[in-house]
Amino acid sequence: MLVFRPLSVRVRIGPFGCVVTLIALGVRSFLSALLPVGSSIYRPAPLLTAGAGALDEPFSWLSLGISLRFAREHIAALEIDASHSADKVRSMLHSSGEFGAKVGVRSHVELYRDTRTLDGRYAVGEANVFVISAPDLPFVALIDALSAYSAELGLHADSTFFWIGAFSRRPIPLRARELAATTRIIHRVAHVALVLGCWHEPAPLRSLRCTYLLGCCRGVQVRLALTACEHARFASTLREQPAATREALLLATTTSALESDDEGTRALVLDMLTNDSAALPPHRLLLPEPMASEALEPAVAPHAASRLAPRPEPSELLAVVRARARVVLADAIDAALRGLPPCGGGGAIAQCV
Repeated sequence: MLVFRPLSVRVRIGPFGCVVTLIALGVRSFLSALLPVGSSIYRPAPLLTAGAGALDEPFSWLSLGISLRFAREHIAALEIDASHSADKVRSMLHSSGEFGAKVGVRSHVELYRDTRTLDGRYAVGEANVFVISAPDLPFVALIDALSAYSAELGLHADSTFFWIGAFSRRPIPLRARELAATTRIIHRVAHVALVLGCWHEPAPLRSLRCTYLLGCCRGVQVRLALTACEHARFASTLREQPAATREALLLATTTSALESDDEGTRALVLDMLTNDSAALPPHRLLLPEPMASEALEPAVAPHAASRLAPRPEPSELLAVVRARARVVLADAIDAALRGLPPCGGGGAIAQCV
């Protein structure tokens, strides 16, 4: 069915009365099938860029996310396979030439902010699910896991937008202010999907950035996200051996090598931890009691005292990151255990083999 909608109406009042001129009629459904994604015919999604919880400039664009429907249109249009990570897909989109000189250093969600999907739904909107996933995870597996996550929680496709780093971030090196803004987004969104990849080898826990963000999720609803087949395997193992499965997954927070990040990101996270007094081991926060001869000396300001304190070793900082992530992950595993159906899922596993 074709829906005709006036694009604009001009009202002109003259000496002979009021003349209303209809500028144009739009055939929305028909043109959306003909014009490429990103065309100006699409209408922007309503974005919550003001009011409580909104980010201050220059990071307001970090609050945007993409819909799964729009992501699947990318998979179909670009013929994406299992070898393409989310970062690779972003590079393919930016190099497609669709936006020309407008690309610059803008994020994927900024470029597609005015876009709708082929069925007329918003492609970009205010993110309401924050996604923690390894940067090298295949994009198809990521979207499949988020689809299973959405189905499990009963999320509506037309009103759910996912914060995915490859698309919500600008393609520039990570900076401290952006990382701090990202942690604020986590607590504002308050729903986090932790995409594990393989449950027994959780990919995000090989990344210091992902592990750091996971540790920042205290007080936030974190749920494990797996593809349908991997979720069936995990659920079966968790049901049969809950304690052993829980401990095996938690052990990954201690044993995984945090080496999948570039050196700049790794140094930034360690520096953030160094400057975060709450992250330092307790003995680093205690200053020695002043001697009697020092009692008359002017007191040292707290910020100056912190600069004089010994800088913690990277191993100490990594231990703090791992401990924080373990607490959050334990809560997510317990939530998965409580959500298990009463009967077995052997049939689902058989379909995946």
